Amino acid sequence: MAVLGLERFFKLEARKAHGTAVAVMLPITVVSCAIYLLRYDLELTTALWVTLGGAIGGILGAKFLKKISARWLHKIFGGIMVFAAVRMFFA
Repeated sequence: MAVLGLERFFKLEARKAHGTAVAVMLPITVVSCAIYLLRYDLELTTALWVTLGGAIGGILGAKFLKKISARWLHKIFGGIMVFAAVRMFFA
């Protein structure tokens, strides 16, 4: 939804909208992680592995972002969102 909002309301092109959405997630994630860590509700080992995977995926995604057309970027992003929604629905 953030990417769509950035494109429609702020008139950002697809690549800038995706990059901006990712950049906005970082401070939100850091604050959330700190709160969970302080409450001891965080499985630190799992969080570190997921962080490593996310960092690697972020680097690869940023490199491929320049090579993908806006049309395919929308299709891939939409497919991932549908997959995540279906997975959450049946979890």
